[in-house]
Amino acid sequence: MSRASLASETLLAGAGAYALTLSTNLRDLAVELHSSYVGHMRAETTQVAELVLGIGEVGAETSARELRGVVVPVVYARRRCLIDHLERLQEVLEEGGFGAARIDVGDETLLAVETGP
Repeated sequence: MSRASLASETLLAGAGAYALTLSTNLRDLAVELHSSYVGHMRAETTQVAELVLGIGEVGAETSARELRGVVVPVVYARRRCLIDHLERLQEVLEEGGFGAARIDVGDETLLAVETGP
C-alpha cells in the first residue's frame, strides 16, 4: 500500500552551546512538535521539554523527558537531537492515529544541524 507524501518544515534555534530547539510543522495534518534540548558534556543527562499541538481532544500537550547525555549530547552531536526529535514525531503521529510515518532526512540536513546556530 502506498502512502501519501506530506510536506513538513523543521526550524532550528540554538541558544549557545548548551541549548537547542527544534520545531516541526506538518501543515496538512495540523500537527506540530516543538522540542527543546538542554545539556552539557559533563552532565549525565540531557533534558528535553516538548510541546505537541494538534493531537488529542485538548490539542496542546507539554511533557518532559530525560535522556542519557552520551546518547543525545547537545554540545557536540546536535544531529542526534534532530534524530531524537524526528523519532518522537513518528511516535506522536502514531499515537495520534495517523499511523506509522517514514521521515526522510538528507545528509545535507544532518550537516546543517551540526554547523547551524
